[in-house]
Amino acid sequence: MKLAFLAVTAKGARLAVKLAQALPAAQVEVYAKHAEPEERELCLPLDSLAETVKLRFADCDGLVFFMALGIVVRMVGPLLADKRRDPAVVAVDDGSHFAISVLSGHIGGANELTQQVAEALEAVPVITTATDVAGAVAADVLAVKLGLKLEPFGEMKYINAALAAGKPVSFLLDETLPQAATWRERAAELGVDFQPLSAWQDGGECLVILSDCWQSNLTAHKAHVLYLRPPSLLVGMGCRKGASPELIEQAAQEALAAKGYSVASVASLGSAWLKAEEPGLRALAAAWKIPFICYEKESLAQAVKEYQLEQSNFVSQQIGVGNVCEAAAWLQNQYKQGELVIPKTKRGPVTVAVVRGGLSS
Repeated sequence: MKLAFLAVTAKGARLAVKLAQALPAAQVEVYAKHAEPEERELCLPLDSLAETVKLRFADCDGLVFFMALGIVVRMVGPLLADKRRDPAVVAVDDGSHFAISVLSGHIGGANELTQQVAEALEAVPVITTATDVAGAVAADVLAVKLGLKLEPFGEMKYINAALAAGKPVSFLLDETLPQAATWRERAAELGVDFQPLSAWQDGGECLVILSDCWQSNLTAHKAHVLYLRPPSLLVGMGCRKGASPELIEQAAQEALAAKGYSVASVASLGSAWLKAEEPGLRALAAAWKIPFICYEKESLAQAVKEYQLEQSNFVSQQIGVGNVCEAAAWLQNQYKQGELVIPKTKRGPVTVAVVRGGLSS
């Protein structure tokens, strides 16, 4: 975790250095406007608070301010962009009486960071997010802890509001997911009990569903439905040289949508070694924020043999192996089990295949 500590007084600098030493696992930079000689050599100069905050807000996971809360609010207010990307912000007073979670309490991890700061400085943690006050596990906290994506993101506030108010929220697990039992166990460790999706009895207005598929037949009449998307879909693609990024993305989206799968659950993209610099495929991986993995001919050929994949004579003559998209999809899978849920699908100059599995066991 990359952190920046900022202090404007010598007392604040002393606390910042103490905190940095108490968090050896973090990558910490301490900035101080004033510091005693013993701390000064451990601090970077804080010539302009506003400029330093602007720079570190953009590239740090968290910022801890040792100054009045009002200053913190004025510094970070103009920089706020999106709660999915804004860093954690914590404020600590000069007397280290209180550590206050200011911004990005759940997704950014400010609440957890506040607890760590309070423990290290023997301060009182001040956390005001409604679900934490109510003793409930917020949907976004669950997503962060389990490495899941929220979809649609706007539904999160309604689900969390219901949890904070003590209203019923059903947590449902798609048992057909790879490693479904593991997901349920990990959620239980965090205090959330997922029920099998197949056994759900209609009731309540709020649902949280852990699945890589849309469940529109079950959720059409619910007021609020939030999906937690696991990284379970491995996409393999081939394309004609120079195929446009728009056409490649459209082909992938349409192939997934036709089977009811969500783009948010795509974990990675794979193809052949010849496509390592293909602009359209690289653009898709960048747009979806997923790894792009290219495999050598020998690996693809081994996958063709192992999974008994159908080969194209034309493709085999061109590159020496007759199946790219299905083979690349299978090669990404690191689970013991997996399923080819979307066999080779041709859409213009693009081929798409999807394996339901995962990148790690």
